[in-house]
Amino acid sequence: MKARNAWIDTLRVVAMLMIICGHFIYHGMRHVGLQESTGVPFADSAVGRMNFVMTQFLGYACNIATNIYFMITGYFLVKPRTLSYAVSKSWKLWRTIVFYTLSVYAVLWDQIILLCF
Repeated sequence: MKARNAWIDTLRVVAMLMIICGHFIYHGMRHVGLQESTGVPFADSAVGRMNFVMTQFLGYACNIATNIYFMITGYFLVKPRTLSYAVSKSWKLWRTIVFYTLSVYAVLWDQIILLCF
């Protein structure tokens, strides 16, 4: 069995912490009291405005963490396969998607006709 790379696991932990930080910034900081005149938290001084800008920058930087986490998970899930396996798997997935798409469309179309008449 192949040994796991500790750096990739460390990157996964960092990505988890970045996701938590991003959620704190976007969902937790929203509840900080707003100034009546400006509508921006911390906006009563230059240092407060700089803190707000840096917090927003940190929030934007944390958005990449979800992509990193899913790419690492996909890296560990990928196994080398033959082309025929990939084509058959794609065909099966495509058939399932088309079946459910047409089924949902038929059910909704029937409901729309019943509501209109």
